[in-house]
Amino acid sequence: MPNGSAHIIAGTICGAASSLVIQSRAQESKQIDLGHLLISTGTGAAVSRLPDILEPAIHPNHRAFFHSFVFGALLGFGSVETWKKIKMKAAERRASGIEEISLAEIFLGLILIVIVVVFLHLMMDGFTKKGLPVI
Repeated sequence: MPNGSAHIIAGTICGAASSLVIQSRAQESKQIDLGHLLISTGTGAAVSRLPDILEPAIHPNHRAFFHSFVFGALLGFGSVETWKKIKMKAAERRASGIEEISLAEIFLGLILIVIVVVFLHLMMDGFTKKGLPVI
């Protein structure tokens, strides 16, 4: 069963990887923004245990809505919609001839990282013996 440390390590790696993917897709230059990478990595680590904070393991059957397939599906939908907004903002920026990533794109990228990291938490918990409830 993944413990808190395993979730934090996975969230940290996922935050960094997500930042690299977002940066490679959202900007034309191949230069990595170190600030975005560091903030994304920290965000991944910080939110990696969010479902456990919302539903603490005070008893063996603590998994409820925030550890459910329904919540995972909502996260999946949210990630697709957030990615569409990132792509739209990037297209608007390029159409205006602006190379710098906007604060809105950075904020949406961080929201996407939060969603992906929380989804990763659910996936890790889903492969345990207890699994995840439907709701």
